[in-house]
Amino acid sequence: MPNISAAEFYAPMNASVLRANAAADARKRAEWDYEDRARQQTLQDAAFAREDRLSQDNEKRRRFDAQLAAFSQLFGAQAPQPQTGQPANALFRMRGQMGGGEGVPGEDGIDRRAINNSLARYLQGMR
Repeated sequence: MPNISAAEFYAPMNASVLRANAAADARKRAEWDYEDRARQQTLQDAAFAREDRLSQDNEKRRRFDAQLAAFSQLFGAQAPQPQTGQPANALFRMRGQMGGGEGVPGEDGIDRRAINNSLARYLQGMR
């Protein structure tokens, strides 16, 4: 058997251990990169979900404001408008056109039960 030093004897095993350690480090780095990308994707998805929720809230708010404006136009304030002196409320205008006075209930042909039912359905739709 040839006479070799301990360093020469252990060199192939040391090289093998170094390659195994390098491969393990590379695997760990790949796992960390994957976890980082997964975390970034989760944060990005959360940001998109938050933006989507905000846009839906804004859309709901816009629809509610539109419904409220339409409701106020039909059933809103009963005081006369300053520009025309006419009542701002559409029902009052209809009552005036049908012959009923402002304080007199009179028979004006308006089906109040149907109006109340449709108003209740309308208000439930605003929720």
